[in-house]
Amino acid sequence: LGCCTSLEELYMNNCNLRSMHAQIALCQSLTVFEFDGNESMEYPPREVQAKLGVGVLKYFRQILDCPRTNMMLLDGFDLAEVDSAILGYRSCTWLDLSQNNLIKIPSEIRQMQKVELMNLSQNKLGCIPRILTLMPTINDLSLDKNEIEQIEPSIVLLTRLTRLSLSSNRIARVHPSVFKLTSLNFLNLTENKLHKIPGQIELLTDLVSLGLGSNSLEEIPLEMCSLTSLRQLVLFGNKLQDLPAAFSRLTKLEVLTLSQNSLVRFPSLLAESLVALKELWLTHNKIHDLPRQMNCLSNLEQLWLQDNKLTEIPQELGDLTNLKVLTLTGNRIREIPQRVKALKIAQSAVRENGEEYWQDKEFDGYFSDQDTDSLLVAAPNESTDEGLGTLPQARSVRFGVQLP
Repeated sequence: LGCCTSLEELYMNNCNLRSMHAQIALCQSLTVFEFDGNESMEYPPREVQAKLGVGVLKYFRQILDCPRTNMMLLDGFDLAEVDSAILGYRSCTWLDLSQNNLIKIPSEIRQMQKVELMNLSQNKLGCIPRILTLMPTINDLSLDKNEIEQIEPSIVLLTRLTRLSLSSNRIARVHPSVFKLTSLNFLNLTENKLHKIPGQIELLTDLVSLGLGSNSLEEIPLEMCSLTSLRQLVLFGNKLQDLPAAFSRLTKLEVLTLSQNSLVRFPSLLAESLVALKELWLTHNKIHDLPRQMNCLSNLEQLWLQDNKLTEIPQELGDLTNLKVLTLTGNRIREIPQRVKALKIAQSAVRENGEEYWQDKEFDGYFSDQDTDSLLVAAPNESTDEGLGTLPQARSVRFGVQLP
């Protein structure tokens, strides 16, 4: 059948098939494929069969394309086990088995000694499979959403790791072995059960992106402030009440998310020092005022301030001519300074007559007795790489939870 390159429809219902060969995917014109009634069919895996003809063809085409692309993208097939058929593809460098139902990884996977990127997110592994530590070529490892409770010490054997993502697990402690992975430039531990970050984190001097959001951190270790290569730092959803002065050393930061904490201020020293910032997320805190030094953040493009305790904003914000997003809903601001209004960052097509700024009215109806300008939500007037270009057409938007 693989030679039938012009075949468009194939019906193999009730044929008593025991298995199906991947070569069927060579029928590149095949769009209709049915095989109902083959109750004894053992291959492809039953989870793949449940995806019907389209799913089977997608699955087999990934396997057949691997020698050409060196990629095996088998995400979202609900697999309960790793298909043994893929283990012989030793040239594979990118293996994606995310969004399945895997509870273990077979030891035979170590035969794939050229894998560099391994994505096992959204499975049911419960731990970091030790067999992975015998695959030293891995430099990018994702194990998000796997109900992992601890980090195996053997992870230190993955000396080439530059990216490690363990978000949405149940990790309560960062094992010291992680801090020996000195080639890491991306570490994501968002949405775990961390109460403390050890000072040894200062050893990860190459870190560019660090995700610690949605944990239970009450303070930032001073040692973390020595990570001067950081460009993105995610700390939303913790219990932070203040930021150390040493935070000002993170002068390369471009994205800083501090939403959903208990901050009462944004220190003037940080406004003067973090001049590379492009995005600053401070939503859902208890901030009463902003320092006038905010105008030092001349590169700032997004400033998220909704749901705080602000009663006014400094007119110096009007100096931030690169701003594309400014949100102030959920505060008690009576007046927007004219210099801020002059920024003209809210040219929204959905403005009602007489409104200078688009407002998030669905969430802020209880402020209806206030001046309309006090509920500013300024959306970008052009598409951006951050995917915010559709906001001008939106009627209700709430940010500050997701990692930007």
